[in-house]
Amino acid sequence: MHICLVTSKIFAVRDGVGDYAFRLAVELAREHRVTLLTSTGMGEAGEREGVMILPVIPDWRPHGLRVLIRELRRLEPDVVNLQFEPHLYHRWGVNLWLPMAMLFLRWRGVRLITTVHEPFVPLTIWKWWLSGPIQRVALYLLLWASRKVVVVISVWTRMLQRWFWWRAEDFVRIPVGSNVAPVDLSPEERQALRSRYGLPPTGVVVAVFSPLGSGKQFDLVVRVWEILAKRHTDLWLLLIGVEREEARRRHPGAPTGSRVVYTGFVSGPEVSRLHQCADLALAPYVDGVSARRTSTISMMAHAVPLVGTRGPLTDLDIFEGSPIRLVPVGDEEGFVAAVDGLVASRDLRLALGSRTRLFFERHFAWPVLGKQFFEVAAGACRRH
Repeated sequence: MHICLVTSKIFAVRDGVGDYAFRLAVELAREHRVTLLTSTGMGEAGEREGVMILPVIPDWRPHGLRVLIRELRRLEPDVVNLQFEPHLYHRWGVNLWLPMAMLFLRWRGVRLITTVHEPFVPLTIWKWWLSGPIQRVALYLLLWASRKVVVVISVWTRMLQRWFWWRAEDFVRIPVGSNVAPVDLSPEERQALRSRYGLPPTGVVVAVFSPLGSGKQFDLVVRVWEILAKRHTDLWLLLIGVEREEARRRHPGAPTGSRVVYTGFVSGPEVSRLHQCADLALAPYVDGVSARRTSTISMMAHAVPLVGTRGPLTDLDIFEGSPIRLVPVGDEEGFVAAVDGLVASRDLRLALGSRTRLFFERHFAWPVLGKQFFEVAAGACRRH
């Protein structure tokens, strides 16, 4: 099968969707022909890890979309997989040309699968009152153009199934995977890396990956740290992917002191090594840990025991009963207690870490996700 993935970005700094598209493409390329169409400026054209990358789309307005249509007619893939999140294709998340182009492609017989990473912005603040409704129209048109729809969390899957109740079986939840590939790190290298970052050889290191990321409750991290740092003198806080100055600028109460380490932006392999330096990690999201949170899933891939939040977007069918310690959003006392329990018990951390890795392999490993996506693609090809 020839599968063509479409996304506006790949290999961009702090772009989870582009990383997801490439990692999925690499997995599918193990058994299929895979092409990835993306914007100009996203590197050189050519094959990478079995994927043919074509950065040929100049923009995502009518002119650029004509280029996309021309390339798809030339390539003649069996299925096209569009990665969708509103702001991928327009600075303010408003682009009606894209769904119109997808409707045209469907009319021309193209089998489109849309992957919804985020459907639209909520209408909770005034600046989204205009873009939010337009995004809903754009998404609705995209879903009309799609033979199948992949949605990354169950809550949004059920919502879209209600929109299209007569074809609910065309909407499938497939989680995202880890965008950080584990690298080998010996015990000696781990100790050396901890020393290089100013971490102790034997103390307990609590990590937060991308602490200022969307939906992260950094204020909760700060309060938990202030409480537990007083209880445990051997406790250290490792903030991966953010500079101290940036954290202080965006959050004046950001923690400081000799036991707080900010790594700044680091490469994927270095992130993997830092994950392996951590003894446990925090994942407090305002809407709960869910199957779309790549930074948290990357920690699972590295067998790091986790304390997170359970919220309205948490995929309970996946996370209920999992080794991830989930505390209801808003229960600060419960969150502190959950972290404190892991800090105090090395045996518990090791046990949960091993179970977390197995949990990751069952739900979020790329071979699992690739197989699930191929089943959707095969279904799109069978449907007339």
